[in-house]
Amino acid sequence: MADDQKRVVWVLGAGFSAALGGPLLRNLFSAGSEIEIAARFPTTKKALLHEPDAGVVRTLYREGKDRGLWSDAEQFLDYLDTASVERKLNPHRAVIERVLAGANPNVARLGVTARYLLAAECCGFLENVDVLREQWEPFVAWACKSLTSNDTVITFNYDLVVEKLAEQRDEFLRRVKRDVHSLKVLLPGHLDDANEWSGSVPLLKLHGSVDWCKHYGRKGGDMDIVRTEPFFALDGPPEDIAIATPGPTKRQEADGFKGLWDLAFDALKRADVIVFLGYRFPETDAYARATLLRAIGENGAKGNSETSKQLSLHVFLGNGDTSTRDAARLESLLRFVCKRHRREAPRNRTRLASAEEHRFTIQVHPLFAQDFLTVVHREDLEPQEGGASNTLL
Repeated sequence: MADDQKRVVWVLGAGFSAALGGPLLRNLFSAGSEIEIAARFPTTKKALLHEPDAGVVRTLYREGKDRGLWSDAEQFLDYLDTASVERKLNPHRAVIERVLAGANPNVARLGVTARYLLAAECCGFLENVDVLREQWEPFVAWACKSLTSNDTVITFNYDLVVEKLAEQRDEFLRRVKRDVHSLKVLLPGHLDDANEWSGSVPLLKLHGSVDWCKHYGRKGGDMDIVRTEPFFALDGPPEDIAIATPGPTKRQEADGFKGLWDLAFDALKRADVIVFLGYRFPETDAYARATLLRAIGENGAKGNSETSKQLSLHVFLGNGDTSTRDAARLESLLRFVCKRHRREAPRNRTRLASAEEHRFTIQVHPLFAQDFLTVVHREDLEPQEGGASNTLL
């Protein structure tokens, strides 16, 4: 099978957008992000970002982190969302009220505000961005030249980085007049007619997007999701932003995206190559961890007629103590599920596997997303001759 015929699934996380200014978990709700938002969005334009509740959310985040209640923004959002659940005894709410002693907080309103701030930080860095800047070059090259109609892009990011890359891909295809299909955002609830996106490179935003709006009234009052202005998350009602943030309500939001999850599951089951770019299965995201790993585990199962004999997995999470630990954890997760229906390709290249044997390789690379996009070519994702599996950390 030619390289461009291989079914490649790209799984993108926060590390993918970080090189372009996107926030990492450790930077959300920080003093630095507060200064940047104040500079980008004056009070007269985005008043909700500067209301007292926004300051309370940031104070709560920092105070709770200092006390060891949460270690990053994802755990904080999960805790705050749990505290917002209406029930007679809610220990999470009681803890927050103690942290904010004397403030008499409306915890539910703080949860909505935190969600709004998250959306703001995930789209603010793209305001008036110039994709022709040098830092965008490897990303644009990937979108324009590496992706084929056999690929699927899965992202857990709320931002619009890939959408901007899709615009560049369309422009590139018009300029070179090549018969290659677009990189297309698929919307939940609009997947019935596969002919509308068949042959394109589907972009599956499994946690929603800052430009997705919940719209009511279509189909007898059912909730629908539509794409709207790029900065809808900063202008629209916070409750109408279609993003799934950590906490009990995340599963409810994800249920509305079920069609996208089904497509992602199917793509992972049939993939020849799976590439993790800046995505590590966050510890609090149990649903994504269970669903995607189950799909990868079923790749190679008997009865899956489209599965490849060889599955190649690549992990790019950067370098440093934190990323090294995250990469080792991700590698172990992948190895456990892949062993259900495949054998790991031998590290000894002289040993030949049976022609009928389904094998897998996992390679972990100490590279950031921008490094990968600069030096790695599509053919480099193929298993090494002899089936060697290498951890490069």
